[in-house]
Amino acid sequence: MGGKIKERRNESYHSRLPGKFIAGASGRHRDVISPLHAEVLVARFVALVLVQSSHADAGIIFEGDSSLVLADEDQSTFGPIIEDTKGLLQALGHCEFRHTNRDANHAAHRLARSGIGGTSDAV
Repeated sequence: MGGKIKERRNESYHSRLPGKFIAGASGRHRDVISPLHAEVLVARFVALVLVQSSHADAGIIFEGDSSLVLADEDQSTFGPIIEDTKGLLQALGHCEFRHTNRDANHAAHRLARSGIGGTSDAV
């Protein structure tokens, strides 16, 4: 699995300036049944890290390529994990989910690939 988070900058409405890269994570997780499941687990892990970090009061951007992870109300099998993640994120000042095409999500892809061969997690 792999994932990334960025700091939200002061952006104008029309601006899409990239935020500062804060952290990434990769690692192995047992019993992952689909790419969507992996995305949901990464989002929850990142939320846990943020709530416990010095970035808890900064604006955060989650970038991902899964529309279900970004959905406001999720009725999928992973809905309880998504709702738990949203509960964690309520502790953060401002959090935004942005859809990124899978082809454009190079950092998360590299992190996921490094996690495949790894024996431990890296943050």
